[in-house]
Amino acid sequence: PYSYYLERILSIEENELNFFSRIGTIFHAVMKDLYQNPAFLFETSWAEAIAEEVEKNGTFTPKENALFLRLKEECSYAVRFYQAHDSFLPDPLFRTEESFALTSPENPLVTFKGQFDKIISFGKEKRFFVILDYKTGSERFSEKLLPYGLSLQLPYYAYFAMNDPSLQGEE
Repeated sequence: PYSYYLERILSIEENELNFFSRIGTIFHAVMKDLYQNPAFLFETSWAEAIAEEVEKNGTFTPKENALFLRLKEECSYAVRFYQAHDSFLPDPLFRTEESFALTSPENPLVTFKGQFDKIISFGKEKRFFVILDYKTGSERFSEKLLPYGLSLQLPYYAYFAMNDPSLQGEE
């Protein structure tokens, strides 16, 4: 979040490509595939995500490749967790890795742009939605950090969701 704040909010430094951002790209690709591919297989998705990242940004070091054994296990655990968790939701609809642009109803000169990780809409008689950010795994944010431009991710996504026509009437 701090790196994002420096680069995107203050325009101070570029977000350099590093191992952690590359792992995030792989993880997000696997999670997107989980929700968009009816024939999802973790092993295939993991291998394809790594191959895409290598093709785009080059090979990993031997040290980084050694870390993949543990990271693959962690990603597999996350996939199983979400599969189990999501199986309890009545009539779920999943939206993942979607970019959005929303013009502010209060000020048409302001447009909010971003990309959310996951929004789940669910329920039978009454519909609800949940916004999830994989990195934080959080559903709460710190109001104390808001004046500093930090901890804005979930409120920002919530603002979008509350104004998204496809989620109107949902809580």
